[in-house]
Amino acid sequence: MKVLRISALLLVWAVFATMVAASGPVVVYAQSNPPFQNPSLDSNCYFPQIGDPSEMDTIMGAPGQLLGMSALINLGPKPDGSYGNMFIGNLSPSVALAQVETGPTFDLHKLKQHIQNFDPFFLSYYDGFVAGHFRDTKHLDLFVRGIWRIYWSDGEGNYDSTRYTDLLPNIPRGNSKGDFGFGRNLIQPYLAHLMNDTVDDIVLSAYTDWRDTVFPFASHDTAYLLLYRGGSKLFGRDTVTEDTSLLWYPMKPTSTATRDCIQGDFRGVGRDDLIVADPRGNLCYYRNDPPFSLGKFEQEVTNDTFFIPPYWFVHFNGNGSGFVLPFYTPMRALPRGRIDSSVDLLMVGFIDSGSSPLSIYIFRGNPDFGSYRLTLDSAAFAITHPKFGFGSSPDYDWCQFPPEDAGDMTGTGNHLILVEAGWGDSWWDNFYMTGKALDNKIDIWNRSTSAGGGDTLTANSDSLEDFLEGRSRDDLTSSFPGTLWLYYGTDQIPVHLDSQWAQVKDIPTRNGIAFTLSPNPTRLWSVATIMWPEAEMADYEVYNLLGEVVQSGTIRMLGGAEQERMYFPHLASGVYEVLIHGSRHEARAKLVIVR
Repeated sequence: MKVLRISALLLVWAVFATMVAASGPVVVYAQSNPPFQNPSLDSNCYFPQIGDPSEMDTIMGAPGQLLGMSALINLGPKPDGSYGNMFIGNLSPSVALAQVETGPTFDLHKLKQHIQNFDPFFLSYYDGFVAGHFRDTKHLDLFVRGIWRIYWSDGEGNYDSTRYTDLLPNIPRGNSKGDFGFGRNLIQPYLAHLMNDTVDDIVLSAYTDWRDTVFPFASHDTAYLLLYRGGSKLFGRDTVTEDTSLLWYPMKPTSTATRDCIQGDFRGVGRDDLIVADPRGNLCYYRNDPPFSLGKFEQEVTNDTFFIPPYWFVHFNGNGSGFVLPFYTPMRALPRGRIDSSVDLLMVGFIDSGSSPLSIYIFRGNPDFGSYRLTLDSAAFAITHPKFGFGSSPDYDWCQFPPEDAGDMTGTGNHLILVEAGWGDSWWDNFYMTGKALDNKIDIWNRSTSAGGGDTLTANSDSLEDFLEGRSRDDLTSSFPGTLWLYYGTDQIPVHLDSQWAQVKDIPTRNGIAFTLSPNPTRLWSVATIMWPEAEMADYEVYNLLGEVVQSGTIRMLGGAEQERMYFPHLASGVYEVLIHGSRHEARAKLVIVR
């Protein structure tokens, strides 16, 4: 599941991207992913194969079904801590939306589904939805961003098209004859713990839909900020108006440009802050510190500028029609201590003067984030375009959609970033390892005929995160059946530690070899940090205090510094010694099991 507490954003862009892609040159790919070598790839880059049940699994819909395209979202753990359900759209030609059970018994071909009684295309048409606790901590409800509607879950966590509340603004209307006389979402809805730490409150923005006729704003639109407090009063009513509102600013008649927003706990304080990008790409920062004040919010999202982009800092929009503002993604990409819960800011763009390549700039989250100016030079790291030549231009074809957190597929605590690349009918999944293994090398490579996005889940019993991705096509028939690709977490993904992050020089070695286990003591598994002079397959044995071998197996050495999860599912509580030995080297580490 995505790290953010209310991060369930609808992923519908893949549909439109592939419809554009269908007009490109016809190139048919087999469903294979042959390995190859390239300087842009990690030397042990993983090439998962469709059809190998330990690597990838797939299902395909019928022509026109668009399986998974309108929704593919993990709703997170249930209140009792058990595995949660996942929204999957268009699960069959007759099922528009279903919740599917995840967990160790997950089977892509025999999904345990709970049919939802509304069409997800209604939600996608209105700019997607966000999940949150708007009435209490027990229920997870859905807020539709484009029409300001909350769909309420029932006692079983299911949703119905007839069970909702509309949020309406109680502000002066313009003289428009249409709709309600106001427009929505100059800034995207902000849903977070604002008034308390129990339920989610909602800050919205609205403006008069035509021109105000009241002095001093005659011939101008007027914009307002509105606060809707979460809690039981929202539930069970047809409509609700805001608790309080604030005149934001008078506008010129045409200045209704929306502002991109990035929400996340960038300071690690347990509450989501908000970053707002104005139409020129300047970023303002709101610190979510109690007590909440709508006036303070208005001042900070308008005036607290902490990033001013260089001249023409942009991103290509991916369909050949021009440039757009950079993409932004909040996620934990840089290594940090155990008590640091902050997320980092990923910004994708390039300076359109030839002075910089297209890059994913990573700015570290920390307790002081937002209190100082950001510059591209101050980024902690930049993943640059791999210069692979995916399409027609090195600035256009890579990272065509915002980078996506693909979860901890190795079990080492280092998440993967999914970066889509492609042009026409040729598309590629590029996964980059983050954390202590962050570098410019692609760690997982796969190819397709369309792009997609998805979410993490638990899909088997190996305790590694898996990633389910949706695609509109699996071939070039343009019939858009929709295909779900399930990437299984695996130790075949390389976790090469980078000296910039892992303090490799500080790892005590003996004859160039190091071997430690953490956590230790442990119950079922531990992450091995290893320094090994060469790449090879090695053997390991686990000895008890009597010198008896109680577990053995093989372990892949990448050469250099690396991490890999090791499992000890059948060992009783006690003290053990783990011995790794290769063709010329060996290393030992003590292991304590506590059941």
